[in-house]
Amino acid sequence: MPETSPAPGHPRWAPDITVDAPLAARVIAEQFHELAGLPVVQIGAGWDNAVFSVGPDWVFRFIHRQTAVEGSAAEVAVLRALPQDLPPPVPRPLFIGTPTDELPWPFWGGPLLPGVEIAEAGVPDDARSAVADGVGRFLRRLHDPELARATTPAARAAGVELRVDPWSRATPREIAPGPARHSAG
Repeated sequence: MPETSPAPGHPRWAPDITVDAPLAARVIAEQFHELAGLPVVQIGAGWDNAVFSVGPDWVFRFIHRQTAVEGSAAEVAVLRALPQDLPPPVPRPLFIGTPTDELPWPFWGGPLLPGVEIAEAGVPDDARSAVADGVGRFLRRLHDPELARATTPAARAAGVELRVDPWSRATPREIAPGPARHSAG
């Protein structure tokens, strides 16, 4: 589903609502009593989500744009259906939050995965081939058609229909039209 144009003066990537640490802490404590009182710290934000650590062991992801709701439901369904033995570890949604008056969309949390983003890891030049090989093996397994066949029914059982390339991003003529034809003269 393509995004609608933002209101004048409202950048396309601006959140529809602001989810800050006090709101996240309040909603988490109300819905997951075992996590009440743990420190909640924002550790990131993107176009569609804000991410918070909760204590030393948990991370929660909050949607802050309406356009991300459908994709988040698909993400949760797929992450829950992936095999446990995927190296490296993938996020596991264990806490599924429901909308509130202040927070109109579902949210989720799971174990905080250790590590840093690969771009920030400072991998030495002589180790990059091994890292690239590991990433390639992971992506090959993640995109294996057998894994998709196993994951799709689990997502469907969760009420999510996984669409294949709804924006035609894998169709070259959609993303890069043919070369311009120039007339001589």
